[in-house]
Amino acid sequence: MIVALHGFTATPSMWRDIDLDGPVILGHGTEAPANGGENFAHEVERLASLLPHSPIHIVGYSLGARLGMAIALAHPERVRALSLIGVNPGIESKTECTRRVASDAAWSSLLRDKGIEAFVDAWQALPLWDTQSSLPFERRESLRLGRLSHDPEQLARAMDALGTGSMPTMWNAIPTLKAPVQIIAGALDGKYAAIGARICQMLPNASLHLIPGTGHNPVFEDPQSVRNVLNEVS
Repeated sequence: MIVALHGFTATPSMWRDIDLDGPVILGHGTEAPANGGENFAHEVERLASLLPHSPIHIVGYSLGARLGMAIALAHPERVRALSLIGVNPGIESKTECTRRVASDAAWSSLLRDKGIEAFVDAWQALPLWDTQSSLPFERRESLRLGRLSHDPEQLARAMDALGTGSMPTMWNAIPTLKAPVQIIAGALDGKYAAIGARICQMLPNASLHLIPGTGHNPVFEDPQSVRNVLNEVS
């Protein structure tokens, strides 16, 4: 069985083009409302409680990939394989972490002060998404509308609890991962391709897959190629 964990500002519908499904992450939609007191560890345990009892294949994208890695570290008996797309195991530098906390807080403030549309406009203007500019307008608009469907306060609480600045780093724990790991990144996503290569150097049972012509969201940009990689897991 495969359980897929979506990214920040997304929903489980992001997986529909590759026929996967999974739970809603904290603060996204209405199924997992955030009360403001949660943190990354709480969400790891909440998601783990929703998993089947038999070992599963976890697929995660970005935020979902971070949570998927954390679940595999906390509950190795529940995970038979990991496919992590655009994953960042955490920030190692205290200085960089402090900067990221401030950046995450600014995004949360934008959501609370200006609302969801202003946030989505700013979020989609990030250079991280430049590789999507050549995709058909209708496809890009569907992504925008999905982001606009979120409640701004709930999304702000998700950022507060699950942002990269507030999560614990997992770099030191990576060598203890037992399950086979696929690391997937867009070939044009230099930062995350490099992170993926570093993870693979730490794990004898890991493989790196770079999706040609895609950036930080290969699931959206080339779902068929991502599906082909996922199908390699037995």
